[in-house]
Amino acid sequence: MEFEVNAELHIFGRAKPGLKLQMFGRPVPIRPDGTFTINRPLPNGAVVLSLLLAKNGEGEE
Repeated sequence: MEFEVNAELHIFGRAKPGLKLQMFGRPVPIRPDGTFTINRPLPNGAVVLSLLLAKNGEGEE
C-alpha cells in the first residue's frame, strides 16, 4: 500500500432542548443546554450525512 489515511467526522451544534436528534440512524443526546456532539469514523468513498430532527413525533430531514 502506497498511501493510507484515516479520518473522523466531528459534528457539533445546538438544538432546542426537548427535540429528538438522529444522525446516521442513531439517536444523538442533546444536553440540557441544547448542545450536542457526535464523532464518527469516515469510511473510504462517498458519505451521505443523514440527519433527522423531530418534535412531537414528527420529523424533518
